[in-house]
Amino acid sequence: MTRVSGPQSSPPVLLVLTTTKPGIHAETEALREALTRKTSLRVLFVLDPKMASPKNLKILSGIIGPAAAKPLGREILRDYESRANSRFEEIRADCEEIGIPFDARICRGPFLDEVRACVQACRPAVAILPKRPKSFLSRFFLQDELALLQSTAPQTQVRIIEEDI
Repeated sequence: MTRVSGPQSSPPVLLVLTTTKPGIHAETEALREALTRKTSLRVLFVLDPKMASPKNLKILSGIIGPAAAKPLGREILRDYESRANSRFEEIRADCEEIGIPFDARICRGPFLDEVRACVQACRPAVAILPKRPKSFLSRFFLQDELALLQSTAPQTQVRIIEEDI
């Protein structure tokens, strides 16, 4: 976890990132929102192990077998974690530059479960999530999951920010 110290006068802004989407527009919006609210920015990077499991690496599993694909899945998760830490450092530098307290966390688990747990724990004023047009996340959140996430913490506004492809 990375922190930039500073007073927190109101609930934080939560930025949720994943391995599947760069969140440049969402990051900009989250920084703007934290600055406007004069509060901290908490960044959650969700690594869903199912994304790198041999089952989801079907083509590779079919060629080299599930046992051989499993270490590759672990290596993919390590790469995703490294990317998350790189993004954290970039966002942390932006926060330091404009004086926003920063907190970051990587978690492993099902996306919705991890986001809900974080929302319940930190009770952010707003949760900002990136999506690409017609992406899995857009289909995912345009259904009951968005309502489920919002019911987790009714005081939290949830914003989905459209990203470029």
